Amino acid sequence: MSCQYGCIHSETDWYDTLGIIYEIIASRWKSSAMGQFFTPPTIVDLMVMLEQTHTTGQKQKVLDPCCGSGRMLIASHAKAPGNFQFGADIDPICTKMTAINMLVHGCVGEVSCMDSIAYEWRFGYKINTYLNSIGHPTLIKIEKFEDSYFYVKPTKAQTKAAPRGEFVPAKTEAKVLNNGQMTLF
Repeated sequence: MSCQYGCIHSETDWYDTLGIIYEIIASRWKSSAMGQFFTPPTIVDLMVMLEQTHTTGQKQKVLDPCCGSGRMLIASHAKAPGNFQFGADIDPICTKMTAINMLVHGCVGEVSCMDSIAYEWRFGYKINTYLNSIGHPTLIKIEKFEDSYFYVKPTKAQTKAAPRGEFVPAKTEAKVLNNGQMTLF
């Protein structure tokens, strides 16, 4: 059973109290100024259910590049625990909410405050990195972008002219983590 805003879901046992409160308080200004809209919990559950039909087992990589309060990440964790959760959001408050939500729900992963499109990183946190080895939740601040899983090491700048005088950006190599997949919601 769930409340009007989807506080607790009996089927998945995930909740987003921080996101619900934030959504109520800041929704008018943020939604118009930043184009910020939180995905309703029922849609989150549907998306996670559909995603789980394509990925099986644990140790998958799950990415939400505009994570808000982390609803998709915690819902994915509730449905398939053991995956590595990545989240990014341009809003510093949302980034911190996601870190707390992931910490409380026992997700292992990382969240960064960054513009996912412009690739501008501000700060980040590693969440529950040592949960299996020390047995209690941890939140570690990421000091520099190069220590983040979102960092992509650029290769030699090899730009060449494209048709119509446009330029092709330099190639980059993606960081592969434990030879796993990365899922994009």
